[in-house]
Amino acid sequence: MMPRLSTQLIIAFVLIPTALGQNLLEIYKAMMNDQAARAKTPPINIEFFGESLCPDTTRYFRNHIMPVWTALQASSLVNVTYHPFGLAECRRKDGVVRCTCQHGPAECQLNMLQACVISALEFPQLYLPIVNCMQGKSQFASAVDDCIVNFRPRPDLDENFMTRCAQSQLGAKLMMQHGYRQREIAPELDWVPWILVNGRRSQAAENQLKTIICSFPEPSRYQYCKTSEEFIISK
Repeated sequence: MMPRLSTQLIIAFVLIPTALGQNLLEIYKAMMNDQAARAKTPPINIEFFGESLCPDTTRYFRNHIMPVWTALQASSLVNVTYHPFGLAECRRKDGVVRCTCQHGPAECQLNMLQACVISALEFPQLYLPIVNCMQGKSQFASAVDDCIVNFRPRPDLDENFMTRCAQSQLGAKLMMQHGYRQREIAPELDWVPWILVNGRRSQAAENQLKTIICSFPEPSRYQYCKTSEEFIISK
């Protein structure tokens, strides 16, 4: 069970949708709930963990997650959840959260930016293209400029608010929440990307996500699943 959030963090969660435009978010929630209610079969759930500056995580986004998600997400057959954490560590001392990351402070700041975007947009249909754009960026400023300010279609995000979030305790706490989820369902994680399909770790999904997803009856009917292209992640 994830620990209770602090009062300040709860307030921040309330403020983020306000910064985005409450009406748009509420309309999107209603649309997604309606879509889920009309779906004939439960979606295939892909939950995975990675790091913003990990080359293998970046390749996984580009070559596996995004092609599968782009081809099938409109059908409601696939649900994707991403956690920017991986081989990081966050500790709370005297009320202050400090995080360290495998690829250094720059990775932590980008992880926090991704965590802020995920918290603000909530739905993978909204946040995945933005997080994918940010993935692997060597400069924090370019992640904000390329993936928020100049991204098309422009996301309903305030770049100044997202920057402050990623450079504050809010960003650290949001990243730490992803760490709690990782500890809960993937405590043995020692490599990223770490992928769970319908709640079970699938090492094969690192290189054969399309094959695995297309082996399910519903996706197999789609044209996307009738071609056979896979990319390899080398360890």
